Amino acid sequence: MKRLKILFVTKDFSKYLERNFHYLQLALRELADVVLDHEGGEIKEILRRHRFSPDFILFNDMFHSTHCPPVSGYSDLNIPWGMIMHDLHGKTEERRAFLLQKPAPIIFTIYNRPFRQRYSEFKGQLFWLPHFAEPSIFRDYQRRKTIDILMMGATNRHVYPLRHKMKTALAHREGFVVHKHPGYQNFGPEQKVLVARSFALEVNRSKIFLTCDSIYHYALRKYFEVPASNSLLMASFNDDLGELGFKSGHNFVAIDEHDFRAKVDFYLHPNNDSLRQQITQQGYNFIRKNHSTKVRAKQLLQMIDSIVG
Repeated sequence: MKRLKILFVTKDFSKYLERNFHYLQLALRELADVVLDHEGGEIKEILRRHRFSPDFILFNDMFHSTHCPPVSGYSDLNIPWGMIMHDLHGKTEERRAFLLQKPAPIIFTIYNRPFRQRYSEFKGQLFWLPHFAEPSIFRDYQRRKTIDILMMGATNRHVYPLRHKMKTALAHREGFVVHKHPGYQNFGPEQKVLVARSFALEVNRSKIFLTCDSIYHYALRKYFEVPASNSLLMASFNDDLGELGFKSGHNFVAIDEHDFRAKVDFYLHPNNDSLRQQITQQGYNFIRKNHSTKVRAKQLLQMIDSIVG
């Protein structure tokens, strides 16, 4: 595969709550010639500004103001281009109209099955680009396991009903720790919030981490970042996770609203310490081998090469 030239139009994620696209562009730069644009504007003006002739133009989600600066003129491009699509449930009619353009855009969806269900009429070029974990950040820091059960992030009952139920049921249990969502924004080093490395450090001292895939059944970032931080992921299961290689009892533990308490009790019982540690280690190895930033960057470049080549 030749070394590709890619223009990536995206917001700057280096200090944002979610930093995966910062890690991704760093990995891409090791394997391809990548020019970043954080300003946006008319696409031909963007190309003139950077004096760059790319093989492919990649836009972060143009329907998500935190992900991509405003862009125009893309429908007149004679250079292959595509867009990464994130929250499929937002601005659905605008997304549907965008998808049904002729020629149809190339889409790199974060969530495969939910995309195909929500936009079943879309007939364009579709590629699956799931979440991943950056192993230099999400890793085993060898911290003592001082937290039995950890929950972090949003627990809104309307979007995350299982998280809300678990939080309510376990609220008074000794060893149960909950951290609120810090908000989708940029964070400076002086702000003491549990994001990026701080998030990984906190997860690393937990025996069990509880979460869910929301009412949208998305394979969310926590499914990758938690095992990569060497904690036992206990979470709801969906078809995307199965296709990605998640196996309950092997590299994580699947739970639902009826059995989460029994499974928490089982995996925290002293007689089952070795089993919990075994599944935790297998989850850790699984993510590092199959779902690291470098693995995902190589997969993305292979997709782009198949489009331009």
